[in-house]
Amino acid sequence: QQQLIPDVIILDEAQRIKNWQTKTANAVKQLKSPYAFVLTGTPLENRIDEIYSIVQFLDPHLFGPLFRFNRDFYQLNEKGQAIGYKNLICIVVYAPLCYVDEKMMWKENYLVE
Repeated sequence: QQQLIPDVIILDEAQRIKNWQTKTANAVKQLKSPYAFVLTGTPLENRIDEIYSIVQFLDPHLFGPLFRFNRDFYQLNEKGQAIGYKNLICIVVYAPLCYVDEKMMWKENYLVE
């Protein structure tokens, strides 16, 4: 058996992996490459777990485990139910090499606008 090790992965229709529990998401996340891009024209819906799942494909260490992601980015009411989001004011782009204009700055390997 020969293992596929691509130089770059471009995942179109990335919303197909927005549910981290699906077989499709798990299969795609097994693919390894030094460079990966995701493309989607579908807006993320009401759950930021969708962001977590897509970013897990790009960099599984960026957000850490799901419980930490939920703690850091979900706003909870006194019953522990999600009522909104917090700390989501930046756009994170996994792009070690990218054009940077005067409105953007580098933060480690991630571009923050």
